Amino acid sequence: MYVDRVPMAPLVCLLTGGRSLRMGRDKAGLYRGSSSQAQWLARLVIEVVGPRVIEVGGTAANCDYFLDRGMGPACALHEAAIAGAFGEFGVVVVLPVDLYRLEATGVRWFVREVLRMPSVLMLDHSPSWATFGAPVEMLRQEPIGGSMRAYTSRLRLLEVPSGLASQFYDSDYPWELPDSVGQS
Repeated sequence: MYVDRVPMAPLVCLLTGGRSLRMGRDKAGLYRGSSSQAQWLARLVIEVVGPRVIEVGGTAANCDYFLDRGMGPACALHEAAIAGAFGEFGVVVVLPVDLYRLEATGVRWFVREVLRMPSVLMLDHSPSWATFGAPVEMLRQEPIGGSMRAYTSRLRLLEVPSGLASQFYDSDYPWELPDSVGQS
């Protein structure tokens, strides 16, 4: 399937290391056909952005990865940035693994917006703190209090257009999963 790629693409970071307490099982390991959610999401991003994908938190996506030490995503991103895991990229787009309805149109829109101006995604007038694009230099700075909200609060808030909104709702509970996602 040919997908129009995003020009001057940043590095895309997939957050896959969460404990998934509300879901009751690993969100990255839920299956979509013969692929895990993490593998499916990595392939989608690669189709749109190119092979500039790194996984932070686990090793579920079968791409380059940086393991976190269980101190939360803000600390993991900070550690990855200071360790040089993001290479020479100037901007990192962060996507949580539980975006089960994401499509190429949503990825393309969000990456293009983030390249215009670093942003935190907004859904229904509420920030989605784990879905953002930021300069790598910002990620190298010490996270304030270790929370994603505190870490990204300086970024522009970007409301998702209504036609794309359904793609960016995360699924925290089993009953929120689309029919195409299940256990292996």
